[in-house]
Amino acid sequence: MCLLDHYAMPRMLNLTKQSTTAPEEKSDYFLVPVALYNDPIRRGINKIALCETFNADEKPCKTNHRQKCVEALNKVCDHEVHIAFEQDYYLMGGDGRPFGWPPMGEPIPGRAYYAAMCTTIGREIAECFYRALLYAGVNVYSDCAEPAPSQWEIKTVGERGVKPADDLWFTRWLMQRIAEDFGVCVSFQPIVSPGWSKSGLHVTFSTKRMRDNDGMKHIQEVVKKLEKCHKDLLKVYKSTYLGDKFTCGIGDRSASVRIPKIVADKKKGFIEDRRPAGNADPYKVMEAIIKACI
Repeated sequence: MCLLDHYAMPRMLNLTKQSTTAPEEKSDYFLVPVALYNDPIRRGINKIALCETFNADEKPCKTNHRQKCVEALNKVCDHEVHIAFEQDYYLMGGDGRPFGWPPMGEPIPGRAYYAAMCTTIGREIAECFYRALLYAGVNVYSDCAEPAPSQWEIKTVGERGVKPADDLWFTRWLMQRIAEDFGVCVSFQPIVSPGWSKSGLHVTFSTKRMRDNDGMKHIQEVVKKLEKCHKDLLKVYKSTYLGDKFTCGIGDRSASVRIPKIVADKKKGFIEDRRPAGNADPYKVMEAIIKACI
């Protein structure tokens, strides 16, 4: 993946009014390339461009939140913020139900689906996603089955700048595109079937001070700031987190914010915010967590 200076890139004009919801007299949008990825579908020298969208007056479209995210990042460069995402998702069949589920009723509850063998559904599809993303240049390091059948998770490496959010938007698109070849689609909705595992977008966050030798002190300060902004962050996160109470725990995946055991032992490292919903906008999430913590 290559980050681009959007001021130096040629602007591509979208002239197809049918592809937008804008009225005919305001149907033109500028698509501005901001990142290039290797094309795992066509391969060879082909690339896929991630673009920002701008109105005809060259102002960001109302759904373009990348600009504000970049502005927030530019203000905290000295803190060397590292962010990574863990994206949960369901593979969905043509009937609108999770792929591989029985046509009537639901799978047997309580079976060992999580990171299991023989009871997983869609492993070949998840593996295809993983390999395609590596080819494209996205720094993913893990894909694994989640608690519900046909639910999976893919994880990215912690990086600086806006790249983590760019990579996640590209990841979501590429997964949907590849899913077409398998006759399925991908859902990032937080709730696909009531009573079954929800899909989240877990965020790992750290600053240089948090990663230094006296990092635990700064980790605790960040947790207090997140608690103070809890209700406001839930709105940005599109969270399905129930209740207004903020919680934090070491190795506690039921908490709002988890401090990994290895971080607690080393007294430095990162925290994991487990509140964002699976379909949250990564640009808005990054902007919100940066403004809350720094």
